[in-house]
Amino acid sequence: IRPLPGIPPAVILVDDSAAIQEAIAHLRQQRHTNIVFIGANISLSSGIKRLDSYTKAMHESGLAINEEQ
Repeated sequence: IRPLPGIPPAVILVDDSAAIQEAIAHLRQQRHTNIVFIGANISLSSGIKRLDSYTKAMHESGLAINEEQ
């Protein structure tokens, strides 16, 4: 974010965990069962949290995680 004098910075925050849970629930309602996790560098804290949220949402949905994909 580039600061401008006299103008407060705009910030958009996303609740990754809620978004991942909502996405998996939606896909599950559409009868998708092979849902994979793509993205987020898992060496970063945000990547670890996203992967954890994906894993939790998959287990809560009763879906298996395919480690080979």
